[in-house]
Amino acid sequence: METAFSIDYHVIDNCNLACDFCSHYSNFARPKSIYTIEQATEEWEKWRPYIQPSRLHLLGGEPTLHPDLEQMAKKAHQVWDKSEIWIYTNGTYLDRHPNLHHYVHGIVLMKHYKDMGSILDQCNRFNIADVRESSQWFRFYNLVNGKPTPFRDEDKRASWANCIAKECVVLRNSKLWKCPQVAFHMDAKIDWPEFNNYVALDNPEGLSEWLKKEDEECCSCCPANPKQYHKPLVQLGIGNPKIT
Repeated sequence: METAFSIDYHVIDNCNLACDFCSHYSNFARPKSIYTIEQATEEWEKWRPYIQPSRLHLLGGEPTLHPDLEQMAKKAHQVWDKSEIWIYTNGTYLDRHPNLHHYVHGIVLMKHYKDMGSILDQCNRFNIADVRESSQWFRFYNLVNGKPTPFRDEDKRASWANCIAKECVVLRNSKLWKCPQVAFHMDAKIDWPEFNNYVALDNPEGLSEWLKKEDEECCSCCPANPKQYHKPLVQLGIGNPKIT
């Protein structure tokens, strides 16, 4: 059983925003894929005997656009009963999910707005125990005439060493991916050979060796020395969930 890393899982691909630093390319690809509880459960159950993540992140796109987010979070907590369940959201539609706090351990609120007062007011129902601000937005690609282009700084080792996402594994289409940049590049029609040649893990028997991999060719597309973007995240810790 592999432990001590996080898993990112998309519950929905589309987003109501188009942020020009999105590592999931929601600003370029505007799909309308919504993943059902049955689909998610099948993927989670495949890996549950082999993985015990410290956290399972439910995100998108914008997860609060998912009509069944509360039940998705509840099911996640049942399957990954020893993992913390966290939601990554821009907060605009939290009011659609008034019972979400029963099923998640915390929320990362992506702060995009000058006035967050109304969104923070919505979060009061979550009995927030702790609010922490952190500046963790980074550009993983350049924008040239509005088109994403790779950095290719010719130091893939530094790109991997400085990566803020290297301990977050993406579970998508029942496979494990090194990071969101490679997991979602096809949806955004990102045609870079380093990403196109990447092979995701679909066999749990190879998990231990796969997790030992460090820098790979796909890492060379990201910056060797990433610079922080000016918009922060706000982390909202809400304590232990009460599963009903």
